[in-house]
This record gives sequence, structure tokens and C-alpha cells, in this order.
Amino acid sequence: LQDLSKSGVLVRFGSQHIEPDPCDNPPIRRTGTFTAEVNRDLLIFRSGSRCLNVIGSLTVEDEVDDLTPLTKLTDITGTLRIRRTESVSDLSFLALLSNVGGDLAITDNDIMTSISGLGRLRSVEDRFIVKANPVLQSLGVMESLSTVAELRIESNPVLEDISGLESLGAVSGNFVMSGNDQLIDVEGLRNLEEIDGSLSFDNNDLVEHVQGFRGLRRIGGSLRVRLNNELRSLAGLDPDEIGNVIDISRNPNLSQGEVDLFVERMQSRGFDGTVLTGGNGD
Repeated sequence: LQDLSKSGVLVRFGSQHIEPDPCDNPPIRRTGTFTAEVNRDLLIFRSGSRCLNVIGSLTVEDEVDDLTPLTKLTDITGTLRIRRTESVSDLSFLALLSNVGGDLAITDNDIMTSISGLGRLRSVEDRFIVKANPVLQSLGVMESLSTVAELRIESNPVLEDISGLESLGAVSGNFVMSGNDQLIDVEGLRNLEEIDGSLSFDNNDLVEHVQGFRGLRRIGGSLRVRLNNELRSLAGLDPDEIGNVIDISRNPNLSQGEVDLFVERMQSRGFDGTVLTGGNGD
């Protein structure tokens, strides 16, 4: 099914693909902490042709299936959560969103196959979380996103493709990539240069190599690479600096000899922290 709203927005109900028109300034502002569980909860955000700013936080969850009131949203000062939805398959209704002042959390969405729609997103000032979306296959293209405060991509069991992160150059906090059972590689991270916090890369069962980290020059905290069943090589992971811990352990197909050479190379560059490397392959 599809319909054309009064503002010219094409909505395909069911797939939830929405193509918003540009919006006009000055924006409409809505202030508060909002939760939308059904469609009528979003009516307060209708802004006609004007842009929409939320001064506060917004949670979209449960039975919401008409996202057209959010198609003019450009800025939110607090946290934006899209969680436990039953009918939202992508984030095309957020195509004008450029700034999130708190967390951007996309979690536990039943039919979401992609988070495409974030092409104008420039900044997430707290955590960017993509977690426990059972049919999520790809991240879509986030061509404007160059830095985030913290990035967590966790427990998305059929996620195969993270190519949408090519513009990401820095993470100012921690970066966690864990429990993505169908992820094949991390090539989408090839332009990532710096992580101020720690990098945790755990339980990504099909990843055989980490060449996608070849641009990474600095890890300010710890490096943890653990329990990746098919990981066979560290080639490409060659930072100039690691902070306080190197934990490369329990990767059964990764040669212990290669791990030892990696540690020696980091120590030659000044690393003098804790080293944990048990349980790797022969």
C-alpha cells in the first residue's frame, strides 16, 4: 500500500519507506520527553513544510507504523530511541536528521532489515547503538557521519554488511562490535583512523580477517579481540599506539605465533601494558 501525504511525502505502509521533501526554516520546536507507542502519539510532531527540532528526547516503540510526522526532524538535543517496533523496516523517515545530542539507539526491532535513511546524519554526541535487531542485514549509507562519541554494533544475528560506515574517521569513546553472527568482514571501517577509548571485537563468528582496520592508527584504551571462531589473520590491524591492554584470546583459528608477533610489534612502538593471549590456535 502507498499514499501521498499532504506534505508530499510518499509513504509505503508496511515497508515504511518514506521519501521526505526538504523542509523550511525557522523550525517547529517541541520540548519534553516523549514516548510514541501508537500512531496518535506522533501527531504532536506534525510540522507541515517546516523543519522539526526536538528539545529533549524521543522514544518510538511498539505499534507505531506511520512515521510521517517525523519526516521533517532535523535535530534532537537528547536521546532518540527506535526500539521494539513491529512494523518499521528502515529509517527512511529520518532522512533529514543531522544531529543527535544524546544516544541514538536502534534496538530490538522485529522487521527492520536496514537502518538506511541516515545519509544526512553528521553527529551523535553520545552512544550510537545498533543492537539485537533480529533481521537487520545492512546499515545503509551514512555518508555524512565522520565522528561518533561511542559506537556499539552488537547481537544482530544476520547483519552481513557494514559498508555504510565508510565516512567514519574517529570514535571519541569506545567501539564495540560483538555477536554479529553473519558478519563477513569489516571493510566498511577502512577509513577509521582513531578510537580514543577501547576497541572490542568479540564473537563475530564468520569474520576471517580484519583488513578493514588498516587505516586505524590509534587505540587510546584497550584492544580486545576474542572468541572469533573463524578469524585467521590480524593483517591490516597495525596501529601506531594502543593504550593499556592487549587481549587477543580464544580465537581458535588464529595462530598464536601471529598474535605474539603482533604484541612484539606493539611493544617495539612503546606499548607496556597488560597482555592476554591465551587460547588461540597452534
